[in-house]
Amino acid sequence: MVPKKRTGRFVLKDLVRARNARRRELRAGITERSKLVELLIGVHADAPTPLPPSEEESSDYTDAEALITVARITGGNFRLVQRLFAQIARVLEINRVRTITKEVVETARENLVIGSVA
Repeated sequence: MVPKKRTGRFVLKDLVRARNARRRELRAGITERSKLVELLIGVHADAPTPLPPSEEESSDYTDAEALITVARITGGNFRLVQRLFAQIARVLEINRVRTITKEVVETARENLVIGSVA
């Protein structure tokens, strides 16, 4: 938001008003993201530890295991989630696999440049 010019100059009040409006926008965005992160952390903290799979539940177990791995790797960082899933799609395509497993997620993570592996 750029304040309007008055006779070729910016008025200090306009600059302050524009800065305060931008701060309110940023705070609203941060508050929204913070609520979402808290929700995701709460869901992850309350999630039960998956049990070993039975033959009937093997795909559910694989899904839960992959989701837990993604949550552990990304730590709620939305940009990293986006990059990780792009890499997962690439790994799936290269290996001609259709199921996202813990191994696929870890392989995708190894190919990202995000710092040390925890």
